Amino acid sequence: MPKTTKVPTKRPISRRDFMKIVSAGAAGVGLAGMAPNLVFAQDGLPFDIAADAINPLGMAENTMAEGVFFEGGFGRDYIDNAAELFSLANPGSTMSVEGIQRVNERLRPRFISGNPPDVIDNSGAGALDTAALVAEDELMDLAPLMAAPSLDTPGKTFGETLFPGSQADGVFDGVQRYLNIGYTVFGIWYSQSLFAEKGWEYPATWDDMLALCETIKSEGEMAPWTYQGKYPYYMEFGLFDQLVQTLGGSDVWKNVDNLEDGAWGQEAILKSLGHMQELHSNGFIMDGTEALNHTESQAEWLQNKAAFIPSGTWL
Repeated sequence: MPKTTKVPTKRPISRRDFMKIVSAGAAGVGLAGMAPNLVFAQDGLPFDIAADAINPLGMAENTMAEGVFFEGGFGRDYIDNAAELFSLANPGSTMSVEGIQRVNERLRPRFISGNPPDVIDNSGAGALDTAALVAEDELMDLAPLMAAPSLDTPGKTFGETLFPGSQADGVFDGVQRYLNIGYTVFGIWYSQSLFAEKGWEYPATWDDMLALCETIKSEGEMAPWTYQGKYPYYMEFGLFDQLVQTLGGSDVWKNVDNLEDGAWGQEAILKSLGHMQELHSNGFIMDGTEALNHTESQAEWLQNKAAFIPSGTWL
């Protein structure tokens, strides 16, 4: 009997499963703590600062630091909160915060001119090439930060408070160059209540997926699929990566990452591309999808105009 392709449900966590943050640039301002001569003020802080965590990196007094971040599905409250805590823990110092898209387009010129922001959340479409920044020695060695006493967890270093193994892919030649800030899960989203109402079951194989999509299409009430058309990489990490993993396992991606000859011609990759092409050739993608951005496509899905959409937990 011919083999069937299972529809992806989950796969081992890899470097593709983390949102990236590039920490600091050539300007080199310290990231936390306060100057030795400042009087500590706890008013407004939601936690007590351990005594040995006060200015462990020797930041100068009255520092005006700059943070620039990708403003996407996670919103900006978490960044604004961090900037507020920075100011409360460091009287006299401030952290400006700016949310942007197309991080590489906006910030690459600043690296070239030698005045990058102090902290960058490097995420989203058009992110900075981290490997290139490392090769150009534009990113700080974060070992002192990782070894510094935790701001809010006495008895632990900052590095010890992070999820085990979550920072491994930020290490280049033994040096921590960036930090990951979000632990997320992404894949194919569908509405359980809608499927129950329609009597549909989430498909177990790719053939089942195509059959269900044909059923949905023939009923004429909604499209089987939509995606973030202006940012098609959602289909890459939400479906393609997982199809490849299901068909070929992690060695397929290791061959790609190691630039092995013929890596992109591996059977699992070619078959996965064929599967994705089937969604288009069979008319299973919602009309107008290619013109939609992140939130527009997700709004269409939430209104039951499509049964499936690739996304992360930020949906």
